[in-house]
Amino acid sequence: RDLEQDRAGRGRQEEDEALVGELLRDGLIKDRDNFQLKLTARSLVVDGKEQPRQVFQKYLQRYESTNGSKMSATGSMVINRSGSTTAESRLEPPAPPRPLRAPRAPSMGQVPAPPPLGPAVLPRPPRAPGVDAQTMRNELRKDGLIGPDDKSFQVQLNAAGFTVNGKRQPEGVAAKYRRLTNHDDGKSFNMVISSQE
Repeated sequence: RDLEQDRAGRGRQEEDEALVGELLRDGLIKDRDNFQLKLTARSLVVDGKEQPRQVFQKYLQRYESTNGSKMSATGSMVINRSGSTTAESRLEPPAPPRPLRAPRAPSMGQVPAPPPLGPAVLPRPPRAPGVDAQTMRNELRKDGLIGPDDKSFQVQLNAAGFTVNGKRQPEGVAAKYRRLTNHDDGKSFNMVISSQE
């Protein structure tokens, strides 16, 4: 089983490196170790810039052929690389629970089946960040980290640092945004916010 997980991990790593090579060839990124990418069923955003429809379609088809299934309307793939730090997430929501079937009537000589279980309990959705995208946008503009007319931005904030549209920010700025998002308690976290007006 560990061998299978190792193979799957190496396969994913090879796929990611092939994807990074393609991003470099297409001129979407300049540095393989410092970029942000978010692919959904509706758009492709690289370093805070939404890509044209034709480019988006190419990378969506690549993702779907690699994974062997279509990306759901709420699914996403996010890759954030900043120097030696790489954060990656692929989110496909869980399939809804199957409906319960009515028990069959027992035939003569059989013991009746136990009653069906109650409805499945779904896990709680993740906790919303302590700050909304508009507040974050206003603070980023006030601090000069995005321009007054910028329509979109992407930030990654964690205990290791803070990047805005792929640019690493000084530790003092990171500390301010950790306080703003209620993550200044020293606990481990990784938060990515992508927003488009």
